[in-house]
Amino acid sequence: GDGDYVDFEVTYNLATQIITKAEAEAVLTKLQQYNDKVLINSATDTVKGMVSDTQVDSKNVAANPLKVSDMYTISSAITGSDDSGYSIAKPTEKTTSLLYGTVGDATAGKAITVDTASNEAFAGNGKVIDYNKSFKATVQGDGTVKTSGVVLKDASDMAATGTIKVRVTSAKEESIDVDSSSYISAENLA
Repeated sequence: GDGDYVDFEVTYNLATQIITKAEAEAVLTKLQQYNDKVLINSATDTVKGMVSDTQVDSKNVAANPLKVSDMYTISSAITGSDDSGYSIAKPTEKTTSLLYGTVGDATAGKAITVDTASNEAFAGNGKVIDYNKSFKATVQGDGTVKTSGVVLKDASDMAATGTIKVRVTSAKEESIDVDSSSYISAENLA
C-alpha cells in the first residue's frame, strides 16, 4: 500500500561490473591531468633532485623538474563495447637520461627508471585506480629512483561484493493493467 517510504536491498559485485564509456572517458580526462604533475623537483646544492646527465667541470648541474610526461605517455585511446566494457591501455613507459643527485656533486646522479610492475591498464571488470599510489617517485635504498604509473586498487582494498539499501520516500503503490487500452508511463510511476 501507500506509505512514507519503501526500502530495497540491492546486492552488487564489483568484480562483474563493467566499465562504461562515460566512466572510461572520465578516468582518461583525470589521467591526462597528471601529465604536468612534478614527481621530483630540480636539485640544489643542498637538496637532492633532478640533475643533468651532462656535467660542468665534472660536477652535477640542475635539470628541469621531472614530470609524469617525462616518464609516461598516457594513451588517449578508449577501446571496448557496451557489452564487454571499455578500457584504457596502460601508459607507455619512456626512458630518460635524467638523473637524481645534488648540484655541484662530483659523483654522477643516480638513474631514474619506471617500475613496470606498477603500471597497469584500466580495463576489464571491477577495476578501480588507486590515485594515491599512481604516478609517484620513490627513492630506493641504493639512491636510484623508481616511478609508478597507473596503479589499480587491490581487491582487498575495496569491497568487491556487498549490499546497499535504497530508500524511496513518498512511496505510492500503483497497479498496471497490461491488457488495458490505457497506460501509465514509467515516468509517472517514478
